[in-house]
Amino acid sequence: MTNQNSADTTERLSYKSQLDTLRLIAVMLVFHFHAGVFLQHNGNSFPYGALGVQIFFVLSGFLITRILEANQTGSLPADLKTFYIRRCLRIFPAYYLLISLLLLIGQLPFPAYQFTYLFNLKVFLDKGFTGTIVHFWSLCVEEQFYLLYPLALLLTPKRFRVYLLSILLVASMVANYFASKNFSDRPYYMLLPVCGQFLLWGCLAGHAQLRGWGNKVSGTLLMIIGLILQAIDQYFVLTTTGFADTNDLFWFRQYTLSALSIALFVLGLWETKNDIVLMVFNYRPFAYLGKVSYGIYLYHPFAFVIYMMLCYFFPLFKTMNGELVAFIVTIVWSILSWQFFESRVLKLKERFAYRQENSLGQGH
Repeated sequence: MTNQNSADTTERLSYKSQLDTLRLIAVMLVFHFHAGVFLQHNGNSFPYGALGVQIFFVLSGFLITRILEANQTGSLPADLKTFYIRRCLRIFPAYYLLISLLLLIGQLPFPAYQFTYLFNLKVFLDKGFTGTIVHFWSLCVEEQFYLLYPLALLLTPKRFRVYLLSILLVASMVANYFASKNFSDRPYYMLLPVCGQFLLWGCLAGHAQLRGWGNKVSGTLLMIIGLILQAIDQYFVLTTTGFADTNDLFWFRQYTLSALSIALFVLGLWETKNDIVLMVFNYRPFAYLGKVSYGIYLYHPFAFVIYMMLCYFFPLFKTMNGELVAFIVTIVWSILSWQFFESRVLKLKERFAYRQENSLGQGH
């Protein structure tokens, strides 16, 4: 019996590369949306860019909760120190190098907000912003969440954590409803209290998986249910008028339903034993590109600018598919960044190892 429990624990903690492929899907949704924005070949007509960001949020909540709970030692200062150092090593180097370069060439508006991860608040207060750095808002949300959530989770006794997550979820839903009624003229979705429920549904899914609740239902079935709920949500997305929609259920359709569907899909993808699903999502080229998806997300708007510069200096590029050229530039840039910079910095993580080192979401 002890051996079986040990095997079950190992299975729940093991790293699974299928989530990297889901990251790739998420970043490609964002990429295609921004291709329309920057290249103006389809305007903002592609409706699934937001879904890509939502997937990233749910994945972050899922993995972060598993990391924190599985590696808790009982020493709050030590656990927080390890978590924050490892998070900084993963997120800060590429981000701060990029915004520092942008600052040097005079292309970084609101640098104080960028360097302090408060850009999302600035955009909200200014009622919007356009440009190559607008996507940084989601990175600000994640960093704000990383700053607050670990302390709240680890201070809560294990038996009460599901209640903590439930309370935070309800609070986020209330914030969402309030914002939809009072700030429809602003991008309120950029605020942590509003979009935080995507992270929190991921947290709840991660908590459930680590407790073994997820393996009580077929992972493939959870994926199917998640896809069905997401299809229903997308139907509402395509048939509503955006932030100005006055329907009282708009906030629920656009956020809670989508977040729940993604969380079920992520949990199902982790638990599934379906050979076909695993063959697709564990396909090594997809998983590798998913591993460098952080770089793809960071750099891709600038790849569109590079394409437009190439068109200006070399008219031949005007005959090429701009999205494809930008995609190639982004992939090459991201791989080089990973191979020669990010991965080398990440080696420093070895000095701040978790109890379950190499078992929980490598690269996260």
